[in-house]
Amino acid sequence: MRRSASVAERGFLSKDRNEWTADGKNFLNGLFKMLHTDGSHPGLSDEDHSTFRLHLAIITGRALLRRLSNRTCRQDGAPGS
Repeated sequence: MRRSASVAERGFLSKDRNEWTADGKNFLNGLFKMLHTDGSHPGLSDEDHSTFRLHLAIITGRALLRRLSNRTCRQDGAPGS
């Protein structure tokens, strides 16, 4: 997770909000571990747990993409949305 540590050092991921920490006890590591509790192909999950994991991944991805978009817009001088 060297790239994740790099984006945390640059301020994209918040250490204060435990999005990323050096010890691996943070939101993103926890999310990845939860998404792949038994490896990449452990079998079929039940529908409720699959839906829960899908929603967490969508919400997290959207939040990070929005943050990236806002940051890019601000660096270009245009207002972020």
